[in-house]
Amino acid sequence: MSIWGLPFPLVRAVAFHHSPADAGEIGFTSLTAVHAADALTSSLDPLPLNHDGELDGKYLDSLGLTQRVEVWRDLPKESAMAAEAGASGEPADSVC
Repeated sequence: MSIWGLPFPLVRAVAFHHSPADAGEIGFTSLTAVHAADALTSSLDPLPLNHDGELDGKYLDSLGLTQRVEVWRDLPKESAMAAEAGASGEPADSVC
């Protein structure tokens, strides 16, 4: 990715998304977002072969983000409900 000139934080996010604690980053970064998104979407896939990573609870706890995990888990459901409401012409609640 770096040979294509992509920003270093994005390269790190992809490189360490399965082991975010190894990156040594402090605070919520693009790495945190990529890690959580990958682990959560992977866990929703019905094919076990696609379950390639799990949330690093210790890492998230060190950032004070453990309580956000359930909110993040609910986002796909809320997005689907918003999409359905939009398709039916009903006003959709905010997803974020």
